[in-house]
Amino acid sequence: MQTFNPAPGSPRVDTERNLPAIAELLRLDWSRRSQVAKRVRRALAVMVANDPRYKACLVKGRLPGMWRLEASRTQLLAGGVPTSPLPPPVMAAWRLAYGTRSPSKKQTAVLTQLTARRGSAWVTSRLRAEYPDPFGALLELDQAQRHSDNEALVTRERARDQERQAEAIGFQSLGQLLNKLRLPEG
Repeated sequence: MQTFNPAPGSPRVDTERNLPAIAELLRLDWSRRSQVAKRVRRALAVMVANDPRYKACLVKGRLPGMWRLEASRTQLLAGGVPTSPLPPPVMAAWRLAYGTRSPSKKQTAVLTQLTARRGSAWVTSRLRAEYPDPFGALLELDQAQRHSDNEALVTRERARDQERQAEAIGFQSLGQLLNKLRLPEG
């Protein structure tokens, strides 16, 4: 399958070239055709992110300049829920960061735990393609956040302990004051 339609009047050589162009199927019209495969992959990632029922990827064809668009329907559970345990926003962020590459089973387990602990908004806002290793950067950011959370917890616990000690000293002083103010019997 060609990425774009051939120029008018040029002969079509084989059966693959008789198929519609990928850009035509995706309704993409670009005047500049550089980095076409990258652009098509990004368009496919957006489509897959918006409709998790489908899986699509672009792979090189047999002949130079030819590409194959592989699209299929994903397996759905009886309730109509996609089989991926990841929420759609997290999966969409993954697709933007990694394209059509799916997370491994271990990465899926880690992403599921992170999403449960931090929420999907936290994960999606930090899983970005700008890092050389987006998943590794996400784990480093989580570790830094855990360290920060632990420091805040220790600070709150120390403040709470100081308040309790101050209250205990205050009660001792109040008890001593009441004993001094007590009138002698008799």
